[in-house]
Parts: sequence; C-alpha cells; structure tokens
Amino acid sequence: MITRCWLCGAVHTAASAIAEGSVIGPEPVPSDGDSTLCVSCGSWGIFAANTIDGLREPTPAEARQIRRNKLCQLTAEAWLQVRARKQ
Repeated sequence: MITRCWLCGAVHTAASAIAEGSVIGPEPVPSDGDSTLCVSCGSWGIFAANTIDGLREPTPAEARQIRRNKLCQLTAEAWLQVRARKQ
C-alpha cells in the first residue's frame, strides 16, 4: 500500500493502522477510517481509499478521538522520542 501524508507529502510504501481493529497476520491491516501516524512529520492521518493519496486530514471529531485514545497517545510519544534521538 502506497500512501502520501496529507500534511507534509511524504510517500510511504508501508502502512499499519494504529487501532485495535482488524488484524491479519502479525500487523494490523488498515481500513478506511483507521488512523495512522506519518513517520516523517508526526501528523495523524485517516486512511481513505477514495482519495488520491490514500490518506486525509482527520475531521475535528476524529482528531478528538485520536487525542483521547491511549494507543494513539503512546504511538505519538514513541515517535517524539525517536525523533529527538535523531536530532
């Protein structure tokens, strides 16, 4: 699956849903409406097959859900820690 970040434009050739949803094999399989974190800029995106880039900006309601989701919080914290080590 190839996607492009809605914010920074980074192209990603692999993707994983950040959700407690459908899992096939060892990795979560993203579906429309699932959230994911851009590893380039740290912004949250929503998988959307009906868009050219495969990701869209979260709606205000989705952004609130992401901020309240413990798994999303942990994912964002881990991304910040990795980013800090690279600088």
